[in-house]
Amino acid sequence: MSTRPDLPEASAAELHVLFQGYVGDRVASTVVLVLDGDSRIVVDPGMVPGQRAILDPLARHGVDPSEVTDVVFSHHHQAVERLGEGLRVTGRAEEDDVAEAIEADGPGWALGVQWHPESGDDYGLFLGLIEAASGVKARA
Repeated sequence: MSTRPDLPEASAAELHVLFQGYVGDRVASTVVLVLDGDSRIVVDPGMVPGQRAILDPLARHGVDPSEVTDVVFSHHHQAVERLGEGLRVTGRAEEDDVAEAIEADGPGWALGVQWHPESGDDYGLFLGLIEAASGVKARA
């Protein structure tokens, strides 16, 4: 049961890396599968060497492509030009001042980032998500 009535109940989603590698010498490409209840979500940066790089790992996880409920294309090298109403930039890249973190004003917690927080040693983003979802102070 949620300690915050304004938030939906949390579920125990599974996250699986389907493909991990590089395109060229600089651009990381990680494709993930999220299993959450009846949802089968593939997050794809669109930079894999071919369809088999996604289809074969899907099969190993027992997921037929027809069972995928959502595909999120997360192509790299994109940047926010204009913010939507109720959003604000909370982090910028040092080298080119590109917006790399955006948060929503108002109640609740919404954060978008233009980097891979899972590849660093700073777990603040994940701790913030856990705290917002559970209402309980999280620690690393």
